[in-house]
Amino acid sequence: MALVCATIFVACGDQAASEPSLIGKWVSDTISKNEDKGASAMVSTLEFKADSVMSQDMSVTLVMEEKGMKMVFPFEMGYNGKFSVVGDNIVCVGDSASYRFKMEKDSVKITSDDATTQALAEKLITTMLKSAEEEFGGSTKEVAMKTDTIPFKFEGADVLKIVSDNDTIVLHRQK
Repeated sequence: MALVCATIFVACGDQAASEPSLIGKWVSDTISKNEDKGASAMVSTLEFKADSVMSQDMSVTLVMEEKGMKMVFPFEMGYNGKFSVVGDNIVCVGDSASYRFKMEKDSVKITSDDATTQALAEKLITTMLKSAEEEFGGSTKEVAMKTDTIPFKFEGADVLKIVSDNDTIVLHRQK
């Protein structure tokens, strides 16, 4: 979750003319994590504008596997906000009115070796969608909208690295 939160709170600002500019559109490498019972993959798109407005969009797929059952949950999340740069840190405040979360029922999949569980898959998906909407519309949204400060550094003019809680997110400038 730290990696997700780090990308949620990233923004950009003005730099001296001799330094690379943060202004523009940046897309992360696919960030993959394998956990005990599953995996996640995420791509983050950040757009930074000269008027200190930014937008953050993420596409995430969670895959969980346990005891003959596999669940796939793709979703999208994003928001707009304001940013400033203080030294080598980006300070970002999200606009809660712009916060968005999208998980489509048809894209969520549950497969099970157990016929009874498979028969209940549709009900499980409906329940899980409701839970996800409550979580992402509640506590996750609250975390995303808090002011946050994230260290950043450039590698050349077209690679931006964001570092947070031992995670590094690599972003590439889109031309």
